[in-house]
Amino acid sequence: MEKSTSLDKTFFKMLPSIFISVALWFMLLVFEPLVTYMSNMDQFWFDIYDLLPVLLIGFIVLTVCNVVVLWLINKISNKAYRVALMVELVIMISLYIQGNYMSNKLPALDGRSVDWSAYGTETVLSVVLWLVVVLAVVVLCIKLGLGAMCKAAMYVSAGLVLMLGITIVTVFFTKQAWWNKMSVVVSTDNEMDYSKDKNFVIFVVDAVDSKTCMEVINSDDRYEGMFEDFTYYPDTLAAYPFTEYSVPMILGGKWNEGEELTQYSTDNFKNSPFFNTLREKN
Repeated sequence: MEKSTSLDKTFFKMLPSIFISVALWFMLLVFEPLVTYMSNMDQFWFDIYDLLPVLLIGFIVLTVCNVVVLWLINKISNKAYRVALMVELVIMISLYIQGNYMSNKLPALDGRSVDWSAYGTETVLSVVLWLVVVLAVVVLCIKLGLGAMCKAAMYVSAGLVLMLGITIVTVFFTKQAWWNKMSVVVSTDNEMDYSKDKNFVIFVVDAVDSKTCMEVINSDDRYEGMFEDFTYYPDTLAAYPFTEYSVPMILGGKWNEGEELTQYSTDNFKNSPFFNTLREKN
């Protein structure tokens, strides 16, 4: 009975660490990646079903590791354990504010080098934010005590997870993120391989007026020879002002009736009379 009571006390003492760990890693490894993906689905080749297992595994592993570390700290010193909880509370609140309210003026992390010296104001604001959150938590700990703050951190964490979960569900249905994409990617395989008998090549001038393009072609004999077997259609007009909508329309012939781009392009490519004819003729 005494052992059972001791385990119960340990469990309830560790509850704040469980809540904070779940909230922190749910925000970093589930919420942010999923919302980023669902808000930009057209920029990714994979489905949400490919991404979700990876995120969930990472979330579970790091949450468990986080709780174990805090449990070990608690075994050494209960005061150190409570201080560690406050440190994680500061990290969680600061990252939440930064990620949701202060990142809109920062550059996209798309692989290109970033001149961070051009973002001095954002850096200063971030430092000020962290200092304010640290100061606020310290003042509250002094006023309320570490014990009360640990309980408060538990409720804040639970509220944050609930709020983020509702946001994920809302964005999921708003963006129709359940849609399966076509399992195709653009590659250079056989890009320049042509038949000796007959080839069908569509040359679309994107973001350039066709008359301007013809003026350039007619101004140089090399271009005229290059395009001598092409037929020029001067009276064509794109169905949409954006390439990502126009190309599915050209190849599939179906108008977008308010569908998400992923669904619209997938339907057009799968049911394209042009592609079906090419498949039939090999």
